[in-house]
Amino acid sequence: EILDIAHFMRLARPSAFSRGHARRFRILVVDDKLFFRDMLAPIVSAAGYDVSTAASAADALALFARGARFDAIVTDIDMPDMDGYAFAHALHADARFADVPMIALAAHAAPAVLAAARAAGMRGAVGKFDRAALVAALTEILDGTAFNNHAIESRVMAGAAA
Repeated sequence: EILDIAHFMRLARPSAFSRGHARRFRILVVDDKLFFRDMLAPIVSAAGYDVSTAASAADALALFARGARFDAIVTDIDMPDMDGYAFAHALHADARFADVPMIALAAHAAPAVLAAARAAGMRGAVGKFDRAALVAALTEILDGTAFNNHAIESRVMAGAAA
């Protein structure tokens, strides 16, 4: 039997989630192919993340324009209209989203793909079928964030600065 410990944490200490340690990260998966969105979303979800998907870079940018916020983005690099590299440049050009980490998805995570991804401001690149590498990349990018972003400490520091 599986227990949802987060449920009991919310009951016992509702404010525990405001510290950032216990919250679930929100991930956006962007790919023009339904097959890959349907394959990757459950993998990312099973790793403990809240997952949303978008069928194009334009759809993803529209989500952000409507106020959606994500902790990380996993994006295909080879999409029609706007490729993943152009998407990264477009998103990061907006100061509100400049720090949103992105991971490139490619058929194969060759060194040239990784270099191009980093040049576009992405944190890494993984192969579409390399589930373990995708989860590891998300964990590496977001692990430090969970313990460096503290809501309580941020409020204290903001108050002290005022």
